[in-house]
Amino acid sequence: MVEDILIIGVIMSVPITAILSATFLKYKKLELQQGKEKNQTTAQLEQILKMTQSLAKENAELRQRIENLETIVTLGDISADLKQIRESSGIGQELPPASQENILSGEIAKIIADRTKFR
Repeated sequence: MVEDILIIGVIMSVPITAILSATFLKYKKLELQQGKEKNQTTAQLEQILKMTQSLAKENAELRQRIENLETIVTLGDISADLKQIRESSGIGQELPPASQENILSGEIAKIIADRTKFR
């Protein structure tokens, strides 16, 4: 009689064990999948961070280039005004034109260098 109960208990425990095993395997698969998704998300965030940093660096470089161009254009307008003043007053006629251009380009380079020092 005890043996019959034991046999029935073993037979009934097989489906329960199968159900528990399947549930446990699903749980472990889900846990593993979430871990992979977390790693992928972390990798994507790192990639976005690198892209953002490179774009910020490029943006700063482009800003510097634009400021340099603005300086050159502004100095070009000022140099044209100075040239008209010199021509009307006769100042600077003793310098050859190439020397005047060299002086002006030196002034432009000095102003650009001064701007970059303050950053």
